[in-house]
Amino acid sequence: MLALAHLAGGDAMIACFDAKYHYLFWRPIQAIARADTDGNLASAPDRTWTPLRITPPFPEYPSAHACHSGALATVLAALFGSGRVDFTLDSLVTGQTRSYSRFADVLRDVNDARVWAGFHFRTSDVAGSTLGRRVGRFVLAHAPGPHAA
Repeated sequence: MLALAHLAGGDAMIACFDAKYHYLFWRPIQAIARADTDGNLASAPDRTWTPLRITPPFPEYPSAHACHSGALATVLAALFGSGRVDFTLDSLVTGQTRSYSRFADVLRDVNDARVWAGFHFRTSDVAGSTLGRRVGRFVLAHAPGPHAA
């Protein structure tokens, strides 16, 4: 289980960073501060806006956290074999514990958190989750051993 999950997560990160450096998309902190340069006359810059935490120092699209989480959620859901698995996750950042019934629910929270923190645009999280799920399915379909694809 751990080998497949980490194989999928690692492969998703490789694909994700390949895409990040292909698209070289700016992050919200850059886009918001320089909104007057985006070609949209309705955009107004806010040079004082900052995200909740320090912005990662690499391109924005797609969300790496979503890529990795999508791959892990896909593999774990397939290996546990049911649509429902009750579990909890602890956050070292917020000090909170979240309870879940499905692995896909974690993905929703990951995507929301990355937008709310100011690190990503929603489309980057959706694209990252999709990429991660596709990598997870690929790993399940091609890895040797008994597991559900």
